[in-house]
Amino acid sequence: MKHPNSRFAVRRAATGIAAASGAAVIALSFGAGPALAAGSPYGGPPVLPPGGVKGGFSSVDVAVTVPRKGKLINVNVNGARLTISVPGGAAPKGEQLVVTTGNPTPIKGSALRNVPKNVAREKAVYAMGILLQRDHTPVTDKALVTVTLTGKQFKKGDYVVVYSPKLHAFVPAPKFHARVVNGKVVVKFPAGTEFAVLAP
Repeated sequence: MKHPNSRFAVRRAATGIAAASGAAVIALSFGAGPALAAGSPYGGPPVLPPGGVKGGFSSVDVAVTVPRKGKLINVNVNGARLTISVPGGAAPKGEQLVVTTGNPTPIKGSALRNVPKNVAREKAVYAMGILLQRDHTPVTDKALVTVTLTGKQFKKGDYVVVYSPKLHAFVPAPKFHARVVNGKVVVKFPAGTEFAVLAP
């Protein structure tokens, strides 16, 4: 199933998700991150999302080297507990996983496209991103990174959207890429995705 986001189809980079509206909307950006990665060979400035993405996604929160066999990462970021599962083979040369957070405030109204009318009136409560990079260059891969977000801000009815560079807006993604269960938001995206969760 093709996604309206060209980076999902070509770069496998951006994806968005929908679960019934009425609670929160989450934004996630798969980008670069700081200091979970002490001793990592990937120093210097991170690779950040393209300019113009609502929310910025320029705050680097996590950076950790992933071995070829994959890695399970647990970390607290901006009031949410993140469990990130990178599958084996997604980082064949020990690439670096970086996590960024964005400002959820501007992810509303005209920043949303192709969402139900009631969702268009909601406000983003969380914005975040993840990227795999090697020598400051994004690595594209078909493997899906699974992220589970846990926190009191996430409830049944949350709606997840993802950034589409083609439309310059956040759009819904195929439902099989996201689900909300018992206050947890579970998403599966290729690395390189900016997405968000909205609340009424």
